[in-house]
Amino acid sequence: MPRFLTFISIALILASCVGGGALRAHAGDGAQAPEHPGITDADACAAAVGRKQDHPIDSLLPGAIRLLNWNIQKNKKSELEGDIHRLADGADLILLQEATRSFADTAALNDRYHDAFAPGYKSSKVDTGVMTVSKATPLTQCSFRYSEPWLRTPKATSVTEYSLSDRDETLLVVNMHMVNFALGLRDLRKQLDEVVLVIESHQGPVIVSGDFNTWSQARGRAVGKALGKLDLAPISFSSDRRKRVFGNALDHVYVRGGEVVASTSYGVESSDHNPMSVILKFWDDNPMGGNDELDSP
Repeated sequence: MPRFLTFISIALILASCVGGGALRAHAGDGAQAPEHPGITDADACAAAVGRKQDHPIDSLLPGAIRLLNWNIQKNKKSELEGDIHRLADGADLILLQEATRSFADTAALNDRYHDAFAPGYKSSKVDTGVMTVSKATPLTQCSFRYSEPWLRTPKATSVTEYSLSDRDETLLVVNMHMVNFALGLRDLRKQLDEVVLVIESHQGPVIVSGDFNTWSQARGRAVGKALGKLDLAPISFSSDRRKRVFGNALDHVYVRGGEVVASTSYGVESSDHNPMSVILKFWDDNPMGGNDELDSP
């Protein structure tokens, strides 16, 4: 019983620090666009990712991929849009957690990008989940949903696969919002198992990024161990302003098969999480174009 009460106390602290609500509804969210989650079974997703893709519509440049990751939950529309346009300028991949289905339309991101949405939390007013916005059209799109064991609010995972110009290998991108309130590590590991299954079928480079809710060292070790077995390594940040609870960072980027050219995180007022920005290149023989520095917005 004391352990149960301790857990309740921790959960209340985390609820105030991490937040459990959805992004504040934008105008027009009441009539949202239809969901297109893609493949929703992990085995089917693994089979699709492992399949050779011919004649892609467009590709990412493997010598210079700029990624922005950000949990944008509980923000005002005007504050959020100003920051997202400034921070996402020039990005090839934008990975968002706690985004509304219509966010790409509202922020006018899909004038330049394709958006893949994996639905998670849903209420009568707004639907939220994880959104991967990209300059290239995904070859494969998968969506998994996993419920919090206590609160029963769903958390989402998006898997997208992209062609890389002049390469046979493709880039696999996993955007995760992990379960938060749970006794032990069983539920966190179950959510990771789906991702591990898909990555195991992929022979090329991989990015796994998102809000991992690693508010304890045990949760962080579990994530690191599962991804480390697949040769994914965590990225460190030259300026580390990532959201922390009990001293532990919640948001992470893991990479396989790529070189980190630059990485930083920005302090913002428009979210209770701070965004992370990374520049990656995947082959030395494809020179990186543009500026290899990440400046403060």
